[in-house]
Amino acid sequence: MKVLIGKRGFLKATITKFLEFVSGGNGSIYDIQCRLEKVEKAYDEFYNIQAEIAALDETIDHGDENAVFEENYYKAVSLAKKIIDQKRNESSRPLVAVNDDVINLTNSNVSESPASSVRLPVLELPTFS
Repeated sequence: MKVLIGKRGFLKATITKFLEFVSGGNGSIYDIQCRLEKVEKAYDEFYNIQAEIAALDETIDHGDENAVFEENYYKAVSLAKKIIDQKRNESSRPLVAVNDDVINLTNSNVSESPASSVRLPVLELPTFS
């Protein structure tokens, strides 16, 4: 029983460390994804261990343990996925070179770019009968 409680504590610490990591906003997309995979495995393992503990000692209510673990887990996973999405969106912005200046094309600065004030000549298209 002590061994199972120790394993459960280790898994809780894993989730807490991951939450602290993603809350800091550090790490690359790949680093976050790698850690996220390990945390998802820890979630499954936690509930397997929790079931074993409950089977050995039915007198203890483990609802609080589950609630705290789930809250931290979902908070960490949702934050990690949000950060991954943000970093992907930042890295997928198109870049345009105008007069040797590189401009990020986003909704906020497209109208402010030097290229938006350039007036092009009117083209007359031929008509065919």
